[in-house]
Amino acid sequence: FSPLSQGLFAGAMLSSGCTWGGSNATLAAGEAIGLQVQEALGAANLKAMRDVPADRIIDIQQENQVGVSVQGFRASGVIDGYFMPASQMEILQAGGNSDVPVIAHYNAHESNTALTRATTVAEYENYAHQMYGAAADDFLALYPVTSDADVWAQSRAAATDGRLAASARNCAMLQAEYNESPVFISEFGRKHPYSADAQQYIADQNIETVGAYHTGDIPYWFGTQDVFNMFNITRDWTPYDREMSLAMTNALIALAETGSPATDQHPWPAWSADNQVRMYWGDTMEVRPLNTAGMEFLATHQAAPVELPPEPPRVGPRD
Repeated sequence: FSPLSQGLFAGAMLSSGCTWGGSNATLAAGEAIGLQVQEALGAANLKAMRDVPADRIIDIQQENQVGVSVQGFRASGVIDGYFMPASQMEILQAGGNSDVPVIAHYNAHESNTALTRATTVAEYENYAHQMYGAAADDFLALYPVTSDADVWAQSRAAATDGRLAASARNCAMLQAEYNESPVFISEFGRKHPYSADAQQYIADQNIETVGAYHTGDIPYWFGTQDVFNMFNITRDWTPYDREMSLAMTNALIALAETGSPATDQHPWPAWSADNQVRMYWGDTMEVRPLNTAGMEFLATHQAAPVELPPEPPRVGPRD
């Protein structure tokens, strides 16, 4: 979106949803947060700010991931009149962004709602009725469960379709409306093959319930799977995991070389209003349709708050 980036990108792979069309903070708001951060760090001036170690900055930032909630500072991008001259939507409408091929990617299990706390059909249906009221039956027809074994996957499918998959599709629609280049949607749904004693080495995941978590796709895209076993054996990578990693890496190379991530081994059509599909990287590698009916329901039905039981205390170490 920055005019300073024009001509520097042949394509882009945007991970965790591709959130186009958002609004950045004003320069004044950004500067106000900057001054609060400076005070919190005890830095006398800009030079002192530049000398602050990264871990001190991370320590005071707001954090709401991996089961923790830390109150702190959250700084977004700002409309500074130089790097970012206007909002993303204004830049899109003016034709000011880099018009290049895009992969809009997300992971299948990195979104949560009240429904993802359900473990039985009764809990799932109860939460659905609390969230969607008179429209709950319509929701349950789109995301049905017939046994407790269905709940985990369907609750996460609904969470993903309402958030990151919807964001990816929104980017595709904006690309089609304002740009000429194609957009390709991608979903990673593979749970890592954990070793039998992996849990003792992992502080921020429950390997029994974790799925395709946030950043879980990265070692596949870049072929860095063995990094996970550098110090302790936490993943038992299979030949299939290696095969899929190579296929995903080749897709990125193809995007850079040709403007399309499609390869001879894995054809990958661009998204279009008439062909709303994504490449699925999971226990299979295949093109699948998006659940557009589910996405449209979730976009037009605001979920009501649900009173949930307290989560059980986290067991085990944390970084």
